Amino acid sequence: MKKITKITGLLAALLILLCFVSCKQNAASTPEPNLVASFKGTMTSSGTETIVSTLSFYDDSSFKNTMDNGGFNGGTYTGDVSKDGTGKLLFTDANTDVDWTRNGDTLELSVMGFSMGTYQKQ
Repeated sequence: MKKITKITGLLAALLILLCFVSCKQNAASTPEPNLVASFKGTMTSSGTETIVSTLSFYDDSSFKNTMDNGGFNGGTYTGDVSKDGTGKLLFTDANTDVDWTRNGDTLELSVMGFSMGTYQKQ
């Protein structure tokens, strides 16, 4: 009986080790998204608060909003921010859509036609 318990314990330890190695390999094989474009500027939040931040857009349709005060959020976007055009930012944590319009090196953000911020290409 002790022998079966030892073998079972060894098999469990081996299984845990294999799962750990497999998980690390899967994480390592998942490529990081490539940066498509980055813009720095100010966004008005809650109607009055002005936040300076950097919007970084990636080739997997994700974006990250890194604020100068140390905060950050993000989500997904639609459209092609690498050239002039329009699209939407879909903020995950706030479940909010923000329209964006790119014209040259300027990215304008708006909600229902009201300006939310202006960013310049980095």
